[in-house]
Amino acid sequence: MKWNDFYHNRLGESYRKYVEQRYSPFINEIVREMVGKQVVVETGCGIGTITKILHKIVREQDYLVLDNNREMLNLTVKNLGEIVGLKVAQFDIQNKLDRKVDILHSHGVLEHLSIEGIKKCIANQLAICKTLIHYVPSSKYNYKSFGDELLLSANEWRGLVSPDRVIEFNNGYDLILKWN
Repeated sequence: MKWNDFYHNRLGESYRKYVEQRYSPFINEIVREMVGKQVVVETGCGIGTITKILHKIVREQDYLVLDNNREMLNLTVKNLGEIVGLKVAQFDIQNKLDRKVDILHSHGVLEHLSIEGIKKCIANQLAICKTLIHYVPSSKYNYKSFGDELLLSANEWRGLVSPDRVIEFNNGYDLILKWN
């Protein structure tokens, strides 16, 4: 299955509301870091639902959404069309962004990379941002929603990428990895 096939029916308000409710601890963790006008980047943005929710809460930020998949970016533009000043660009999350940013976040991306890819991604991101926040599913899940997820425990993520904090929510099924 291709990513755009997986997400093309999730552009509506019902999916946004589901994400807003299910992943509220992750969203709230990002919002807590949003002080004053900042550059907020969503990498591996998919259809940009997290940015859509963040913009609804805090409008005065500069939002940049990045994804490596051109078809997904087309869906992102459709989903986020009402956000004035939004920048959308094709970018591989494993590369180093050529600018400094305040907050960089992703939702459900790291677990699709190899161990080496995860380490490279985190190192590149920490070099250019003040706050880094990733959502990942934990090893408590019995199934892989897309099929290629690397499902690790909170302790395994700590050992792999040394976040400053790991926050478990939804009874430990979901994890927030955070660096300041």
